[in-house]
Amino acid sequence: MTPAPLKLAPHETRILDRLDLLEKESESAGSTFSRRDRRWPWRRGGLVVSIEQPGGSISLIKVSTRNLSCEGISFLVNRFVYVKSSVSVALPRADGKVQNVTGVITHCAHVEGTMHLAGVKYDKRINPQQFIALPAAPKGSATSAAAGVEGMRGRVLYLDDSDMDQKLMVHILRGTGIELIGVKTGEAMLAAVKESTFDLVLADLNLGSGKDSVETIRQARANGFTAPIIVLTADAGGPKLAAARDAGAGQTLTKPCPRETLLQVISTLLHRRAGGGSGKIYSALENQPGMAELIEDYIHNAVRISTAQAAGEFETVREHCLNIKGSAGGYGFALLTRAAEEALSILDATMSVDEAKDAIKRLCSMCNCLGIRQPASPHKAA
Repeated sequence: MTPAPLKLAPHETRILDRLDLLEKESESAGSTFSRRDRRWPWRRGGLVVSIEQPGGSISLIKVSTRNLSCEGISFLVNRFVYVKSSVSVALPRADGKVQNVTGVITHCAHVEGTMHLAGVKYDKRINPQQFIALPAAPKGSATSAAAGVEGMRGRVLYLDDSDMDQKLMVHILRGTGIELIGVKTGEAMLAAVKESTFDLVLADLNLGSGKDSVETIRQARANGFTAPIIVLTADAGGPKLAAARDAGAGQTLTKPCPRETLLQVISTLLHRRAGGGSGKIYSALENQPGMAELIEDYIHNAVRISTAQAAGEFETVREHCLNIKGSAGGYGFALLTRAAEEALSILDATMSVDEAKDAIKRLCSMCNCLGIRQPASPHKAA
């Protein structure tokens, strides 16, 4: 087994948080270019990279990673590295093994002090699923997608030792009808669930001090707490995330998590806990004027696509995934888009339908669970 990833230094975390925020602001303004492959947040400290310098000498440099994709990885490094330098990275996989990946430096930009952000393009594409523990759907459901965010009600406990993240969560849940109670330590969470009733718990995976999140979740379950627990983390891989699931966390989300995604997941879990769990995935846009009929048509088309996709050849399956990725968000099914992106990433990395079969099956199941609570008035011919 590989050792647990080292934590990033506080200044590295601050730099990466700032870069992520700037990127999100650029995306919101529509000023970023469209990337071919999805990038997953993948922060790990102390990763050793072998870099061949222009003169032929080899340097071993410790870096802190930011994210990775099928085609490359980016990291913080405390020196300038030359573009087109050959590199070799020993990437720790989610199963505990290590895979050596080679590539070239594509860019290196100064960000602060001696720190630079560098990017590597692999010589050969990888399958990110081997390195990232992707969230699994809850047991007894075909998907972890949502039932819409309108009319959410419930008491939610949020465990996070960061004042900024606590304030951000208050902002995210404002206007939803949810009563949010924040705590900063594992001990405080255990006391809260013992003394009061909560419909759901949100817990940051990495607490700075006191009882850690994994042990807190395990003890809460041992004490009889049965409500859903969602773990939030910037580190989408590694043994600690798997340990949280084993301890009793039913859902994991990667920071930074889009607001729409977080609200939909919370809505789904609260809906099921209130007795309304039907396994259906509802659009976040169905209450908008004129959308019901469009959503009904989209649902029929998505089911037809999923049926063809399940038995299709590589190019057919990939085309169907692209269609879903490009259209689902416009009809209010944001998590369907993410499921299609996951399937596409594995297909493009492996060029194999068989390697992507689990992701494809998950996407097909989600398509078959699409629903609408307020159908359009019947006026079309049967």
